Amino acid sequence: MASSNDNKSTSDCQKDEISSLSDHFKEKIRILSSIGQFSYILKIRADQYDVSLTLQLDESYPSKIPEIIITAPRLTPDQVSLVQQLLQSYSKTLLNHPMVLSIYSRLLQWFAENNIQTLETSATNNNNPSTPRSPTHSASTTAPITTQNSTETNKKSSMKTAEDVISRIEWDVRLDKRYFRVGYIDRFLGLQEKAFNDFDFKVDLSTVSDRHSTILAIPKHRIQYFKYNNEIIWDKETRTDLMFGSTGSQETIYDVIERHDNLMESNHAILTPNDDTVENGEVSFPLPRYLTLTDGTYKPNYYLSIPITDSMILAHYISYRDHLLSTYPSYFSARTNSPDNIHLHMTILTFLRGIFISD
Repeated sequence: MASSNDNKSTSDCQKDEISSLSDHFKEKIRILSSIGQFSYILKIRADQYDVSLTLQLDESYPSKIPEIIITAPRLTPDQVSLVQQLLQSYSKTLLNHPMVLSIYSRLLQWFAENNIQTLETSATNNNNPSTPRSPTHSASTTAPITTQNSTETNKKSSMKTAEDVISRIEWDVRLDKRYFRVGYIDRFLGLQEKAFNDFDFKVDLSTVSDRHSTILAIPKHRIQYFKYNNEIIWDKETRTDLMFGSTGSQETIYDVIERHDNLMESNHAILTPNDDTVENGEVSFPLPRYLTLTDGTYKPNYYLSIPITDSMILAHYISYRDHLLSTYPSYFSARTNSPDNIHLHMTILTFLRGIFISD
């Protein structure tokens, strides 16, 4: 006789597991449903290790393993790649069974096995200096200091909003808007990323009724992250703030710009003057900065879009894309997915003074 689990549809099994996970993790889990090709996207925080586990479930789950993305600012890119591969291999042993909670538990186990301290432990060590406190300080003297430190800690944990970031980019004359990009959730297409200059953040949303309008305007709460020169500088999910440094990173957008400029200069400095070849093959060049058609620099009069269907080109693209995602995770959001069902095209833009090719 078939069991009750056998009689349940895949969709019902997913709903049951999602409901159980919501009760278990409470405010530490974020659940998005029907996003693009995925039935659910789960984002689980492990605050004790400052890590975010993103699991993307399609309609075949749990007969197919979820796509796993780790965001962990305290880990190196190699460690992030290693733990993602470990969890993917582990999840294959759990096929046809609810596995999200087991994957999360295995992630915590990996942190413990590698002796990575929790943030609570680090904070305890910082609050216990080796030099003993002088006995001459009375309780009445130290109490206000403790309260003040607690207040300062609470202020540091308050993260600047997406609206704060937009205002800073809009009004700070030292920031070049062409180098910024915005990641946001589209109700129909899922996670999208576009150049900052493509948006009109000042328009009244109530006046934009047609989703096919040429005006690109979105509610601020749908913004997921901001990038500068391909580096994520503000991420709502992981509480990353390199724009203001409001979450304790001690780094602001000016530090990011200086770091990128120095890296560009150092990379150019190793080029030989004769043949422009790189002397040190291990040097990593940053990705090129974005210049979009809305910058005003280019004014196309026509464009032609040609689909790319050659299987060899598509295979090489998938291989290179997966290599980038695993090798340079800091350049990508925790929500970046890598579907194998891809559609590439080459767009040829014609100008009065030449041709600009984009892929």
